[in-house]
Amino acid sequence: MFTRNQIVGGIIKFIETDMTTAAGNGTSKFIVSLAKNALKKNPAIVDEALKNPLIKSVIPSENGKYDIAPMTEMLKDTLAETGTIPLKLPRIPLLLPEGDEIRLNTTDIDKIVSYINENAGTMTPTTEA
Repeated sequence: MFTRNQIVGGIIKFIETDMTTAAGNGTSKFIVSLAKNALKKNPAIVDEALKNPLIKSVIPSENGKYDIAPMTEMLKDTLAETGTIPLKLPRIPLLLPEGDEIRLNTTDIDKIVSYINENAGTMTPTTEA
């Protein structure tokens, strides 16, 4: 079980360590870094996503802590079938007129979970019985 800030911290580290290098051109890298800096400045950005009924069904919470294991398992199972998942970078006139995408695979999911664990000071995600 992880707090929102522990999850966000792991995602920020993934963006810093892995996504910015995979972002390709300078504009895509700028947009990925912009997202990272927005998360750093305001981790509460993810609160709306965590309230979404679909997300809540795969990331259960209890007392302000979230169990990411069901989501991780679902993503990895799906990626085993599909290979990768594209993350679309939005089309932004003058900056990124065509849009762009970054693809994630099971290795990326493992890295994100590892960074979340590292941020939380644990080795593996835990669930309460």
